[in-house]
Amino acid sequence: MTQQRKSIKHKTPVKAMRDKCIECMGGKDSEDYRRRIKECVSVDCPIFAFRFGKDPHRHPNLSNDQRKRMANRMDKVNLARRIVGKIGANSNDIDATDT
Repeated sequence: MTQQRKSIKHKTPVKAMRDKCIECMGGKDSEDYRRRIKECVSVDCPIFAFRFGKDPHRHPNLSNDQRKRMANRMDKVNLARRIVGKIGANSNDIDATDT
């Protein structure tokens, strides 16, 4: 007989740190725990920077050229969305795509 295994969901270390902050502030059942985490003054706590469930050290290092290319790409995406009608197009936007 084989027993079917259930998949185990593992938390990332950053999410586990977030859960520890929630526990420290009284748990999810407590009133307004999110505000208390945001206003936490325990800057000496080793996981203080991770209290929002994000890694503060994980930022992409982009050059100015890369930033400009990403901005141009997003401008094109937003323009295409306006043309398709997801945001709301005007006639000036439609003429700009012909060039």
